[in-house]
Amino acid sequence: MSEPFFPLISITPLKVYGEDDGSFSPPPAGHVQPNVYINGAILRPFVQDESLEAKVYRHWLYKAKRGDKFCQCCLGYYYAERKGQRNLIKAFDWWSLAASLGDIYALYRQGLAYFNGLGVEKDLERGLRLRGEAAEAGHPEAIIDLARAYHAGDGVPMDPRKAAYYWKKGADFEIPYARYMLGLIYLNGDGVPQDYDQAVYWLSLVAGAGMTEAYGELAVCYYNGLGVPKNLAVAYQMMEKAAAAGSLPAMFNLSIVTRLGVGVPKDPETSLKWLTAAAERGYPIAAYNLAHEYYYGLHVLKNDEKARLWITVAAEQGFLPALVVLGRYRVLGVGAPPQIEAGLEILRQVAERMPAPLDNSKLEAQYFLGSFYAAGGTGLAKDLNKARYWLGRAAKAGHPKASSAFSRLSFLKGDVDEPTIEELNSIWFQQAYEDWRASEEESEPRPPASTVYKH
Repeated sequence: MSEPFFPLISITPLKVYGEDDGSFSPPPAGHVQPNVYINGAILRPFVQDESLEAKVYRHWLYKAKRGDKFCQCCLGYYYAERKGQRNLIKAFDWWSLAASLGDIYALYRQGLAYFNGLGVEKDLERGLRLRGEAAEAGHPEAIIDLARAYHAGDGVPMDPRKAAYYWKKGADFEIPYARYMLGLIYLNGDGVPQDYDQAVYWLSLVAGAGMTEAYGELAVCYYNGLGVPKNLAVAYQMMEKAAAAGSLPAMFNLSIVTRLGVGVPKDPETSLKWLTAAAERGYPIAAYNLAHEYYYGLHVLKNDEKARLWITVAAEQGFLPALVVLGRYRVLGVGAPPQIEAGLEILRQVAERMPAPLDNSKLEAQYFLGSFYAAGGTGLAKDLNKARYWLGRAAKAGHPKASSAFSRLSFLKGDVDEPTIEELNSIWFQQAYEDWRASEEESEPRPPASTVYKH
């Protein structure tokens, strides 16, 4: 069964403010940041200097009781975040007091408290309304919070149009990440009409301001001529900039273009370097491709143990194509002794999932289940009823190899002359290996996908 490399692709997992991964610029300062400056002193809420903490706390309390909403916010933050001594009820009380005096940061935190039931009885509707009010008033965290919530369906129904509304609002308030995401949704037509010119405008704006992650998306635009003239040399340079800054999608894309020789000479060694770098940092598609490098021995010595290791890395992150391959590896004993029932169970779980857009893993799992049951072999009894069931489901959904296999079985009863599991492994290996070798000779690789892969 042919398993080509995943092509160059735009893959940008949605990030949340507060992740300290250095992948994008921090949001503009809200009302209170983790470091709070009081009279020249810096208080970290988790500071070990108890005398300093007590001094600043007394200052906040004195001012807060006299109506200073900034100090009321500081106390809310203090009680909400202080390690080992959090008091969410007191935090909520201070948020509420500051919000009543018109502080939008406190309004946002009050909304979060209601939405999540932190220090107050949970009230989703009220929490969402308060967060919305803070966003409309221009609070950056509230804007990004609601944009990503509607983008991913996190606590609210997924709604690309509402997400786009908040990304646009964030862009209007000059929030770098909102501008980046606005460029991305224009690139993909996600909640807005697809507009490559707008995508390039917003991505170029944040890239020029120092958000190196945007170079990876701009590289896709130059690679395909989306909103700009096609220029493979510029695309490669932008991938290098993004990869140097730690962008895993850019590292992955560099592995593809250097493998196929797109805009640069073919360089399997450099391709393997970038692929390994992305895989070692946990990028599932890179780990998936690296597993196949070792399984087929394309640019490295064939090593089934390493193939199994890397396919497991990708599968453990829920990457469906990797789960299908891991199921096969366990049944066939690739890189370790066979674990037939465990492998079949992985395939069954994928085979019963809701199908994902642009992903045929469900059908692949059904096809392999049917093939294994038709073949039988050491440790697995042949079962033609199960074979017909799984091949029939895959064939009905349009899987070409399943259709052919199902046709052979549909009119036969009893024993049939099907390949054994061991023979199937050899057949599949040879088919895939020949397809992959052919892909090495392609003059033009498949264009990168323009959809965002979420995992």
